Amino acid sequence: MAIVEPINLAEARHALASTPRQMVVDGSSFKGGSMNRLNLDWATRILSADQEIRSSLTAMRARSRELANNNDYAARFLNKVKENVIGPNGIGLQMALDSDLVPNAEKLNETIEDAWDRFCEDPSVDGRMTFVDILQLWLTSQLQDGETFLRKVKGFPHNPFQFGLQFLDPDMVDVSYQTIQKTDVEGGVVSEVRMGIELDEWRRPVAYYVFEGHPSEFASRRRLRVPAEQIEHAFVFKRINQTRGVPWMHSAMTRLNMLRGYEEAELVAARVAACKMAVLTSKTGEDFKGKIIKGGKGGPAEVDVSPASFWQVQEGQDVKPIDWNHPNSGFGDFVKAMLRGAAMGLNMSYSTLTGDLREVNFSSLRQGVLDEREGYRVLQTSAISHCCKPVFKEWLVMAITTGQLQLPAKLPLDMVARAAQWTPRGWDWVDPKKDVDADIESVRAGMNTLKSVAAKRGRDWREDIDQRAKEIQYAKEKGVPIDLTTSGAGGIQGDVADESAPSNPGAGACTDCGALPDGSATNLRTCWSCGMEKE
Repeated sequence: MAIVEPINLAEARHALASTPRQMVVDGSSFKGGSMNRLNLDWATRILSADQEIRSSLTAMRARSRELANNNDYAARFLNKVKENVIGPNGIGLQMALDSDLVPNAEKLNETIEDAWDRFCEDPSVDGRMTFVDILQLWLTSQLQDGETFLRKVKGFPHNPFQFGLQFLDPDMVDVSYQTIQKTDVEGGVVSEVRMGIELDEWRRPVAYYVFEGHPSEFASRRRLRVPAEQIEHAFVFKRINQTRGVPWMHSAMTRLNMLRGYEEAELVAARVAACKMAVLTSKTGEDFKGKIIKGGKGGPAEVDVSPASFWQVQEGQDVKPIDWNHPNSGFGDFVKAMLRGAAMGLNMSYSTLTGDLREVNFSSLRQGVLDEREGYRVLQTSAISHCCKPVFKEWLVMAITTGQLQLPAKLPLDMVARAAQWTPRGWDWVDPKKDVDADIESVRAGMNTLKSVAAKRGRDWREDIDQRAKEIQYAKEKGVPIDLTTSGAGGIQGDVADESAPSNPGAGACTDCGALPDGSATNLRTCWSCGMEKE
């Protein structure tokens, strides 16, 4: 049987008191979790996503809007993202009903696209925006306010489709409106309201509580309960169980605001320095007999000096110029360093944010552009998923209901909705020759398709082929030889016979275009160039 020694409390207290504080406080296995005098101001509170957002969202949104209005770099960020994500033509619809499954699929595709184009001319309830404008404002609200509320209004009387779109200012969905959880008889959660949004037990939105008008303009604070199926609420999730979105500039806004103040102070200082000033000193201590500014006798003296003028000081007096040494020689490097950090927070390259291309070369510029485009594609996907697709699905029902779109009765609407493909804007190649050669090789090798190559530039591959066929046919009719040739397997050679082609084609040559047999061709009965059947 073990003998337990009694504890000497005095010795225990002495041992605890003599233990170094670092060993007690800084006992974390990870430096990021340690507590010491260098990081005591570093936050350690654990809060839910909604707790973090609720206390800061209103201030962040107001500051984000102020920066967008008055900060050059913030305005540049918003404009460049809109230009690259939405572009001048928005996101186009391409219907792709399968002709193997749907009779007259090509004609139906054109019919649906034409009806959608008519709706896109005037989709907003206020009658002042096209669908491109809708997309631009949708993205602006995402970036500036952190979220977008787009209401789908069925039965709208002012367009033939009886369907319209209405933006709700995020301020109208009251962040401060909270209710306790409603439970059923068994104690299970039925619903609760978080920051103006009613959620069910699975945290799916049930309804939105919306002010009748903007809270800063209307005295009434009455809220309207709008069912969730009428509203598309879009934002970027940063944490689990997040209910509202935060402005995209949240991590960079403090730096941008402080930098603006620094630039303003430096500009004022440089302006003061540019106005040459001097101090009159007197060795004898006699009073200066010049103009005395307001304040009476004994006040500081002033001398009015005009450009290219000369004046004489009194005996015993001297003029000492004041040099404020502005602008500071380190101003440019400091501003550049601050903007590089802000650019990282905005997920944009420094050269794009500032327009400063002095230190970039072709390789670094190309890499920066390619990285940015990946971010733009993410936003394009978000716009398609949370704006284009849900709006199209609701519009399709209303277009058929109002008779503006005629479709076969047995054609499922789900099939039509799934056949809708969306083509956002693309970009020209950074290095055209190398990029085009790479696309050609990938298509030849079967690792890529015409569809994906065209999509990278925001084009429809079917329209490209149709247009090319028209041009080739028109050139043949006019007898004008054109050269749009590409060579190799999988390519199209000799769209129109070259003038230098022999008038007497060799054995096996196509009798229509004169193209010689291609050893890589797999169909020997059809000309690889013009598609004519061989005799």
